[in-house]
Amino acid sequence: MGPVKRGVSTAFGADPLAGELTAAPGEAPVWAHPAGSAKGPTISPIYRTAPQAALTDPALYRMLALLGALRTARARACAGRQADGKGTDAV
Repeated sequence: MGPVKRGVSTAFGADPLAGELTAAPGEAPVWAHPAGSAKGPTISPIYRTAPQAALTDPALYRMLALLGALRTARARACAGRQADGKGTDAV
């Protein structure tokens, strides 16, 4: 995850996961975007225009946010495996 910036909530900070999981303020990831209303660590969107598209289409937003959750979970799992010295094999 990147530096803390203003952006569009994603992963576990956006619906549908935001209603199921809790995160401390400023800990949920965002896609950096000037129209965003949240602040948190940045993650790269799957495509550069995804945040703008998500702001205009709620159904697409939910799907992209879920995809973001899967991407961040996989990155954390890989980072944990490297820290444990177990290598970078697929999770």
